[in-house]
Amino acid sequence: MNLSGPRGVSGSVVADLTLARARHDARDDGLPRVLGRSAASVEAFQAVYVAKFPALVRYATRVCGDSDLATELAQEAFTRLVARWRDADDPAAYVFVVLTNLLRNHWRALERERGALRSLQVTSREDVDPADAALADAVGRLPAKWREPVLLHYFADMAIDEVARALGRPVGTVKRQLHEARLALHDSLREVPGA
Repeated sequence: MNLSGPRGVSGSVVADLTLARARHDARDDGLPRVLGRSAASVEAFQAVYVAKFPALVRYATRVCGDSDLATELAQEAFTRLVARWRDADDPAAYVFVVLTNLLRNHWRALERERGALRSLQVTSREDVDPADAALADAVGRLPAKWREPVLLHYFADMAIDEVARALGRPVGTVKRQLHEARLALHDSLREVPGA
């Protein structure tokens, strides 16, 4: 059995499922099997994975132009298939639909980020209040984990739960990061005249 995955792509999902099946087959202790069914379900999943993973990556690469992102999104689509295996009437079609939705979500997040960044861009320094320029500079110097929620919440006017969904973070984490970012901005703007 090939544990390296299709065409050199990391087959960690297949390898994990194969290892779990082998451990379970070695000891018949009545524990639930991987994917909630029999070894046949694991084999069926493996067959779909081996047959469709390369096509999913090619499709996503053509759409987004980034093979690393395409691979990551294809892996996420298969992870979601494992979670919904019993409900998926056509697993191959399911992973393509999930991947398409993941790509759509990625584009939306990029567009929100671009919009937030556009709102920070300044065409001329004469048009800008020094306090606004200082704020833009201070936000730009924040670590990415704080800058992203600040831009999306304060500059793109997204609600905190929308920011959490866009960034794939829990709502509580986004609230904490916004609080920490406000403290950091307060400290950095305290020394700026007119801010």
